[in-house]
Amino acid sequence: MATELTPCGALFETMKRYGGISHKDLARLLLSGRPLADGKSPLSRCDDRTWVSRFIVHAPVGSLQDRYFCDWGVAALRVSARLRSRDGKGLSAEEALSLVTNQGGALMEQALRECHQDLALYRNVLERLARGAGYSVEERSELAMVLFVAAGCSANVKRACAYVLDYVKTVHGGRLETVPAAVMDSERPDAPSADPREQAQALGLLAHGGRPGFRGFALGAAAFRRRGDRRVGLGA
Repeated sequence: MATELTPCGALFETMKRYGGISHKDLARLLLSGRPLADGKSPLSRCDDRTWVSRFIVHAPVGSLQDRYFCDWGVAALRVSARLRSRDGKGLSAEEALSLVTNQGGALMEQALRECHQDLALYRNVLERLARGAGYSVEERSELAMVLFVAAGCSANVKRACAYVLDYVKTVHGGRLETVPAAVMDSERPDAPSADPREQAQALGLLAHGGRPGFRGFALGAAAFRRRGDRRVGLGA
């Protein structure tokens, strides 16, 4: 029986198929070095292909916990740096952006659809990140990758969008257009209000809905970006 495609599986498959990053290498970029209850960290298990495949790549939606991963923004920066530095075959920022919005975008959308996530919201935020006025192609590629990695690790569109919008505000000064009311609205009785403040609350923005410690992460992300392709903070 074919394994169900999950957002995390789509993330790993996209990077392997279109980015030339093996599952093992991608796990090294995404997983946390902090020990779990058994004293071992997810990062320390990267050489165990069976564990990575069963408990990360093909893990059922809902079984993956945030503590398995490092901060999504740092992970995205690591992935972007690896894509740029593939032994002379590195992708340009524009090619990395295309990877997330085109080839890989289709896989991620399929996976998000299968776990009943809001594709309209995901597509809208991704489009605004990819075409954001006032940003360089390098910045747009970075922001799109942050959303892509956050969606893959969380399997939750609202959390991923909340995180990347907070990332935009903190790391890039919040120059992105707000998500329009029409995207958040739906025919469901519990649909978020069109009021911008209530929309922000629904996305978790007013309460730092991304992940705990995001503000502290922003300083580390800025340092990582300044240092380019150096392997910063792999124990995070």
